[in-house]
Amino acid sequence: MRKCTRLTFIEKRRIIAYIDDNKHMTMEHIASVFSSVLKKISRRSINDLRLEKQKILDSDPLFSSKKRLFNLTYSTIDTEVMKWMEHLELRGGFMDDNSILLKAKKVADLHGITDFKASNGWLSKFKKRNNIKLRTFHGESYMTNVNFEEEINSFISVIFTKLQEYEPANIYNADETRIFYKNIPSKSV
Repeated sequence: MRKCTRLTFIEKRRIIAYIDDNKHMTMEHIASVFSSVLKKISRRSINDLRLEKQKILDSDPLFSSKKRLFNLTYSTIDTEVMKWMEHLELRGGFMDDNSILLKAKKVADLHGITDFKASNGWLSKFKKRNNIKLRTFHGESYMTNVNFEEEINSFISVIFTKLQEYEPANIYNADETRIFYKNIPSKSV
């Protein structure tokens, strides 16, 4: 009985490229070349790769570190949520787990997918599939692309008009108080 050797999709693509470049070599010789470099690979495994060449090359690069190919049940939801996240990130937006779950549920409703559950399990697998991590922003580094000058000026003009309604004795000095006007979250995925 032969021992099962599992190759990642990167290794499989590497072997397929080698087969294509060296068509004159036998499967036995190619197996011996890769057995010395990677793992023990049989001639039969090399031949199986050659026969499944198109299926392996057409596979999503997302699965390149995986060893088995699987089909996503809700691939439309995944792709649309990823597009939404990229669009939101380009505009300087912030998102958290709840906003991703809400968007996934909206996409599922839009496509008429009734058996989809936007659960924490789906979310964690979605984040793992797409290599999404929670990022924490510190200081003003996360505000570099955002221009608040117009909002600040309108806020100051509103404050000055409000101050005109009060007597100077009734105005409190708040220069030591922090103001979180439209505060931006410090964490995003």
